[in-house]
Parts: sequence; C-alpha cells; structure tokens
Amino acid sequence: MSTNEEPFAPGPGLPVVSPATNLNIGFLQQLLRRHSKGKLWSFHQDGVISNSDENMESPKNPFRNLKPSERAKTGPRKWKSTENSMLNEYFPNAAQVLFVPLWNAANSQWIWGCFCWNSVETRVFTSSIALSSVLGSGSSIMVEHSRHESLISDRQKRHFIGSISHELRSLLHGILAAAKFLSGRNLDEFQGSLLEAINACGRTLLDTMDQVLDFSKIVSLERKSRQLRQNTKQSRLELKDEVSAGFD
Repeated sequence: MSTNEEPFAPGPGLPVVSPATNLNIGFLQQLLRRHSKGKLWSFHQDGVISNSDENMESPKNPFRNLKPSERAKTGPRKWKSTENSMLNEYFPNAAQVLFVPLWNAANSQWIWGCFCWNSVETRVFTSSIALSSVLGSGSSIMVEHSRHESLISDRQKRHFIGSISHELRSLLHGILAAAKFLSGRNLDEFQGSLLEAINACGRTLLDTMDQVLDFSKIVSLERKSRQLRQNTKQSRLELKDEVSAGFD
C-alpha cells in the first residue's frame, strides 16, 4: 500500500494501521466474482454511495459475522448494503474506491485484487480514464508475473533434469553392462533376441537422455548469452548518458 494522505499513511517508524490491511478474504472473493471487469464506487461524506441506482444508507454492517457463502444468500439488495458498509469499514472517509481484479491466465483464476482510493472529493476518478488505466496496469503486472512464473518453472525443470539424469544414466549403464556380460554366455535363439531387445532399448533411452541434457544446456547457454547482451547494452546506454551529461 502506498499513500501520503491521512488517515491511511502511518507515522514515521509506525506500522501500517489502515483498516484496508485487514480486508476479509471472503469479501474479496465476492468482489472478484461480482465485479470481474472492475468497479468504481463514489461516496458522500456521510458514507452513502452517490450513484443514483445504489443510493442507500450505510448502516453498521449487519452481515459482518456471516460467512461468504451466507452473504451470497442475502440477495442483491442486501449484498449492495453489505458491500457499501464493508467498503466504508475498510476505507473510512474515502470519497472514491476503485477496484480492479487481477487474472492469472496460466492458472485460469483470479488471484489478486487491486484497490485505489482517495479521501479528497475534488480529486475525481472516472471509469473511462482511471478504471481503464488501472485495468491496463493490472494486465501489464500479470504479464510480468506470468513471465517470472515461467522463468521459475524453467529453472525448476532444468534442476529436475540435472538431478534425475545422473540417477537414470547410472541405472541404464548398469543394465547395458549386465546385458554385455550376458552376451558372452551360450544363449539360444530366443534368449539372444531378448538380449538384443534389451540392448537396443537401453541404448535408445540413453541417447534420448543425452539429447535432452544437451538441449537443456543449449537453452541455458542461450538464456545466459541473451541476458549478457542485455546487460552490456544497458551498460553502454548508461555510459553514453554519463558522457553526454559530462559534456553538458
């Protein structure tokens, strides 16, 4: 949470004391379910929603102790009243509250909710500008989140391949060595065909594992090379800016 306005901003050296930090997970899940495209609420000074279609009083929350599943059964009108009172509870004295859900495409589920609010009535959020901008920012955040998740997943896969390959290769070498010792025995035609099948399958599997390891190493080297080029380019740009600033 980032803000410079009272009553949300904590004092120097003090922990964050905003009620928003205690936002109920069940309430957030209901908002994600009901407002999947985001929502903007405007309030008067007395805590009443200023929208003409949602103009209702903000009583003390009568559903505060209800479970999320029980709140869902209270009906649309009662839910609006509950929603209004809980928003006033978590964002006291807020003139406007803006909510944007964040969708994780990799897992096909909502995972976070973003809230923006202000306590100055003359600073107006609008759906066409503020809500759209935060929705765009949320999409950018989730793209970056997915990129980091992909990098973590690739790193885990490489670690798994490197860890398991040694064990599997040791077992394969044992199988192939045992098959080689058996080949020196007097075997009939059927036994010889079985031994040839063991040799062929073992060597094919060993070659496949070697190719997988080689591919993993190549991908890792390409990624390191790409990162090195990016760092070199960034360093050159920074050096160019410093030289230009020195001439100025």
